[in-house]
Amino acid sequence: MNTVHLEKGYHLRLTGRPSAELEVLPRPARVAVVPERLPFVKPRLKVKVGDRVKTGSALFEDKRHPGVSYRSPGAGTVSSILCGPRRVVRHIVVDLDDKEAFEEFGPIDREALEGIDRLELIDRLMAGGLWPLLRELPFRHAAGIKTRPSAIFVHLDNLDPFHPLPSVYLRGCEDLFEFGLRALERAADAPVKISIAKENASTVNGLRSRITHVYTGNYPSHDPGVLLYRTKRSADENHAWFISGQGVLLLAQFLREGHLPTEQTLVVAGPGVKSPRHVRARIGAPISDLSKGRVPAPESRCIAGGVFSGLPAAMDSFLNAGETSLVYLPE
Repeated sequence: MNTVHLEKGYHLRLTGRPSAELEVLPRPARVAVVPERLPFVKPRLKVKVGDRVKTGSALFEDKRHPGVSYRSPGAGTVSSILCGPRRVVRHIVVDLDDKEAFEEFGPIDREALEGIDRLELIDRLMAGGLWPLLRELPFRHAAGIKTRPSAIFVHLDNLDPFHPLPSVYLRGCEDLFEFGLRALERAADAPVKISIAKENASTVNGLRSRITHVYTGNYPSHDPGVLLYRTKRSADENHAWFISGQGVLLLAQFLREGHLPTEQTLVVAGPGVKSPRHVRARIGAPISDLSKGRVPAPESRCIAGGVFSGLPAAMDSFLNAGETSLVYLPE
């Protein structure tokens, strides 16, 4: 196990740290994808207002990466496609049906995973819209399909306040996480390196043997690019891939069940939040639903994705898959 210490960095002294309690939120009436907040993505729409979609139906594909599609987080009717200046697609809203239908991609078990061809596995992840969860260093765009990385970095923690604790989102999902790690090894044909903050290493006892890097210090000591820079031995290691711990769970759930996952664990916290905590909610849920009854000051600034690395979000917006932090700061 390697220990990495970052002496420089940033530490925001913010109140509103979330408790480790996990609240399961009710199903929303609508969900959405927000292409405007997806980095390096230039969408080409596959649907129009009024179209019927299933959970997992293609909503748009990335013009910059042909074959990389983004899928609907719910089944129902496309009720709104909002475009901003220069035809930037801001969000695609789906009004959910009472009973949702799923696009089926076919489940695979552990035995089938061991025998599947690497390119076939990659094609399956691309077809299901899970491939963008994997990013490639140094530029952090979607992982190259035809490249073989030197390694895959899985970061369980995120020091950008506030993000879900691994002890919360991994609780009861250790077997699923192991399945996802094996899928990553098969897809990349490279070793998986798992990192966690030193203060949280003792909270994931079931996975301690898999952890390869423990780090100390302030933001951004958790960042895969920082860890790669501190541990690499040659320039040949620069093109590594990385993915979050929750991304591994989503990928594993998709492969094992054969349809798109619909939920993720996220945090609603910050100085402007009453009872900040972890919540289990639909992917693409409205921010207004996530914040209901928690934000006393309507003029609070909402940031989706983290204080350092996130983007401002309006109350009428939605959270994408992978945006696991919703922070409210006083203006």
